Amino acid sequence: MTDWIELNDQASRQYADATIVFAEWEKARARVQECSGGMIWRTSKGREYLIQTGKDNRQRSLGPRSPHTEAIYTAFISRKRQAQETLGRLRHEMALADRQNRALQVGDAPALLVRILTNMERIGLRDSTLIAGDCALLAYAAQARVKSWLAAGQVHDCEPIHVQILAADARAKDMALAALLAADKTFIASQATEGRLNLKNAQGATAEILYDGLIQILFKPDMPMAVRPFSVPLVATSGRMARMTAIPPSMYVLRAHGLAGRTDISPAEALQHAQRALAVRRLIKSHLPDWNDGWAMPTKFGKTGPATQGAVDD
Repeated sequence: MTDWIELNDQASRQYADATIVFAEWEKARARVQECSGGMIWRTSKGREYLIQTGKDNRQRSLGPRSPHTEAIYTAFISRKRQAQETLGRLRHEMALADRQNRALQVGDAPALLVRILTNMERIGLRDSTLIAGDCALLAYAAQARVKSWLAAGQVHDCEPIHVQILAADARAKDMALAALLAADKTFIASQATEGRLNLKNAQGATAEILYDGLIQILFKPDMPMAVRPFSVPLVATSGRMARMTAIPPSMYVLRAHGLAGRTDISPAEALQHAQRALAVRRLIKSHLPDWNDGWAMPTKFGKTGPATQGAVDD
């Protein structure tokens, strides 16, 4: 394929191995988060009580000391220690995977994008945000184990990137904004309208958060237009990994065709959007056949929403 370049065998195997370690690290991190807070014994009026403490310093009593509460305490301490030890081991394995990724040039995601994605995942935005726009091309390429010239000058470290985030609601928008600022504190709002926030940082990178009513429908599982998320680990040029949850590739195709048909852009820009739509259609057919069924979640309308049937058919 001229649009997409296959990873060599070494890089492809490394990506497969690294994603296994990454997935185990994600599970271990989730288990540690489940064990956040602690448990302590506290004496009150001559009796000991087991107190559960939370991350927010809230406390609640689990009852007076007894064989039952002692068992709860022992199980919690054991579970927490084991979770922390497992996470520590996997952090070491992730560091090794990062070095191998860098040595074999597995990925080409920009460092800023990976920092943003890491922050979004850390604060729990996986189910309430989607990455759209040309950054999503990196997710499709990673899953297919290819690289693309399409992203050159748009999502690589050589030029400022544009990150487009779809948010499920105003709260998700605020959390996405926090993730952007944590990744680069020089991001400032350049334009704010109802349902849209545009930002720019000191290096010229731009970000756009969309959260209007039409966007919010995409996150409602009981609606015919609900999106089936495309979630995959990305690898930065540095070798570091982060998970991107993007719009499905068939939705990218539809959006790119829509942009190509706009009358307020130059013919060159329109051609660029059309070329990218065609390239992603080809990638779906050759490498991502499971995504050749439109982009909606299964609903009462059938396998996909009625407006998306045959979205990538020739």
